[in-house]
Amino acid sequence: MIFQASGHSGSAVVTALYETASSALIERSAAASAAGADVLEWRLDYGVSTHAALSLDDVAAAIPQALDLLPHPLLLTLRTAANGGEADLMPGRYSVMLAGLFDSLMRLGVDRSRIGVDIEFSQKNMQTLVDSALDLGLTVMLSARDSESPLDPDVLQVMLEDLLEVHGVVPALKVHVTTDEEAQRALDVFARVRSRAGRPMILAADGSAARNVTLGASRVGSAATWARFENTQLDALAGEVSVEETLAFLASGSASE
Repeated sequence: MIFQASGHSGSAVVTALYETASSALIERSAAASAAGADVLEWRLDYGVSTHAALSLDDVAAAIPQALDLLPHPLLLTLRTAANGGEADLMPGRYSVMLAGLFDSLMRLGVDRSRIGVDIEFSQKNMQTLVDSALDLGLTVMLSARDSESPLDPDVLQVMLEDLLEVHGVVPALKVHVTTDEEAQRALDVFARVRSRAGRPMILAADGSAARNVTLGASRVGSAATWARFENTQLDALAGEVSVEETLAFLASGSASE
């Protein structure tokens, strides 16, 4: 499982990287790793959107070099536009691209225990993709997004329970929160469901009150929390806290083990 804290307690700190060239991704990953990130998320949808790519072969080819250079694992995310990402893909193309990525990883012979893949729960072939990824030894983050406002705790609980029905994955739910009260409700529901489930789960957020969830998730046992490496516009839109501030918070003793 790639979501492991390194040198601190609490949640693993994940940093998303949006570069569209493989060389730039590796360079930025090294800098983010040195800054304290535990997991380096490559947002593949930005490259797909920019270059109108039909496959992820170029990214796959860069992974051996990245794993040789970096001490921390990679999370590969192809986020579709329907789920808040940049990849506006035709039906079925998402599955084809991920299946091609899995084939490349198998051929390359890399240490797949150091690689995670995000798979969207809403995809028609979700279970087939999950099974293929697990067969390869990848960590699977099964993601869903609740963008409704105001946040409905009952809907949030149902979504988390639906994710938990898929075995072998790390369920991850991103919520949209605009008030402190919504953020606290999200944290309370997540804590309750995770306590019953007894397995790694992730809570993330966007919206004007996302900071409360970003830091608070570590207190309720989220396996990971997202933090920005540099003060980019994309990070600000995601409502992420800096790596430095996140690590300070985790070291303060406020976060749970």
